[in-house]
Amino acid sequence: MATEIVKSTSITNLDATPPLRGTHGVSHRYGPTKAHGICAVTSGVTAAGASYYRLVRVRSNSKIKHVWAWLSASSTTITGDIGIYYSDAPNLDGTQSINSAGGVINADHFASAVALAAVVTPTEYTFEAGTYLGADMELPLWNTAASGLTTDPGGFFDIVFTLTSTAGAAAIVNLEVEYDY
Repeated sequence: MATEIVKSTSITNLDATPPLRGTHGVSHRYGPTKAHGICAVTSGVTAAGASYYRLVRVRSNSKIKHVWAWLSASSTTITGDIGIYYSDAPNLDGTQSINSAGGVINADHFASAVALAAVVTPTEYTFEAGTYLGADMELPLWNTAASGLTTDPGGFFDIVFTLTSTAGAAAIVNLEVEYDY
């Protein structure tokens, strides 16, 4: 079985030279911001942490309020973790090159082995793993207990869906994040 590493259009645009900013989910001066990303999962793609989907990019100092996930259609069951990785776009978004390999910070920061099958409407998974707590909503993402970081590395983090079981059929994974700075 093959593995795959896929970026949503919004992250691909942010990785372009020069970066292309989307018209939706752009930071507002007041109130929370929402960012949305979608990625296609191929049928038969393997799990074991090797297949993951970078869906939304936020600053390391963002304060995450909500994380929603869903499939575009209930054609299959896709099971995975929702976590944070370093951005893999060094020198484009301010992520330090030491962290630019896009490595995992915490693969199940928000959710652990959630099964998206009949989940075709946005469903909140912000606190599903039990490691990201209500009090963390007031902290910069890098400073939440589940991140394991002791200082702000700067730059950006990607919110990532990582398969924990083999995909039985093709699917479209959606992720929406609401955050403040």
